[in-house]
Amino acid sequence: MLDNNMQNPYGLILKPQPIGSPTYDILFGEKGEAEPINWKQYLSPRERQYNVPFCVSFSCLNCQEAIANKENLHINLSDRDLGVISKTTKEGNDMHTVAETFRTLGVVKETDCPWRDNWLTDLSHWNDIFNLSDIPADARMYKGGDHSFIYSKDLIKSALAYSPIQLAVAVGDNWETDDPITNPKNIRAYHAITCYWYSEAEGYFFQDSCGAEWKRLSPDYKINGAKSFRLLPNNWRDLQTMLKLVKYNKDYFVEFNGKNYYIPSMEILNYGKTNNIFAQEVESVDPIVPDGQWIEYGWQA
Repeated sequence: MLDNNMQNPYGLILKPQPIGSPTYDILFGEKGEAEPINWKQYLSPRERQYNVPFCVSFSCLNCQEAIANKENLHINLSDRDLGVISKTTKEGNDMHTVAETFRTLGVVKETDCPWRDNWLTDLSHWNDIFNLSDIPADARMYKGGDHSFIYSKDLIKSALAYSPIQLAVAVGDNWETDDPITNPKNIRAYHAITCYWYSEAEGYFFQDSCGAEWKRLSPDYKINGAKSFRLLPNNWRDLQTMLKLVKYNKDYFVEFNGKNYYIPSMEILNYGKTNNIFAQEVESVDPIVPDGQWIEYGWQA
């Protein structure tokens, strides 16, 4: 059972996408050359987080272990190790920090850094969880793959051709009761989950590290962030600088391959300075994200 006295038993912190980090929409656009995969058959056996706010680590490893399972590379990596070395707090962590920590530092196998006794349910063992002194010095040898933020909701299904998608969503009191889960009236916390399939008619199917294992979000559920683990092109940094900055009324967009991606106007100065781009006024624009609000990670400082 979840401890209702905890401020956030799930553990996702919503943070802006760092400028310069990979953005799926710009690197891959609307390419749908491969058929989406239902990743359920490739997911590792569910590991429950209970009261430890490590949902970002659990879902990040779930996504990438599924990719490995598909290639018959079966390995169980330590959610505890990733949560600790990515500096997860009792409030949780954000998706970029955890994925980048896994990619750059790597983690150990579950057997080298397991959960013990009742550590997952009793947070009085918080300091024990963070004590990694008994991990072999050369054990952290398993590094994560590439990752990128998906900005347009329309690309989630096609991106499932390459990996499960890590979703950032709000959790309400109906999280364990509705099927499909509808947008909550009151937000209790934010949560990172492993989306293994999406249907326009049926919604988002996912494996959850909290409560019931298999759940479904309604098709109109608000998605606060999405991350793909598709392999990036070697020149992805060059591709992301091949942009034209466009201003229409009070909104800003970046134009790439004839598509316009919304940028929150409050961040445009930082974006322009970072990329040496100056806005050009236009008379009309057909944006990828008409209201610019469905995802909170995109194009912010």
